[in-house]
Amino acid sequence: MDVLSKSDPQIVLYMKNHEDVWKETGRTEKVSNDLNPVFMQPIQIVYKFEERQDIRIRVFDLDDPGQSIGMADFLGELELPVGQVKILFGELDLSVVKVKRKPYKIVSHS
Repeated sequence: MDVLSKSDPQIVLYMKNHEDVWKETGRTEKVSNDLNPVFMQPIQIVYKFEERQDIRIRVFDLDDPGQSIGMADFLGELELPVGQVKILFGELDLSVVKVKRKPYKIVSHS
């Protein structure tokens, strides 16, 4: 973890599959030296009304160029069902759930 500088955060989105295993769905870009990053790399997933879909959002601090997520410092995570967010907000904009500003949107394709 950065001691003398600000974090270099990157968000990784995971979805739980039918075998209850978390699979990486996408990730944002790394934002260097920023405690309040705005991520420009959106990740879209298909919302399936008839299924329960759980997502996990993890935040990592990547200090070195080319550093793998496995070697990065873990900063935090959030787990939630997509359906709950879809019902309340229509789209998942993480600025609403107060994790980070606009890294992901979940779009329904009906």
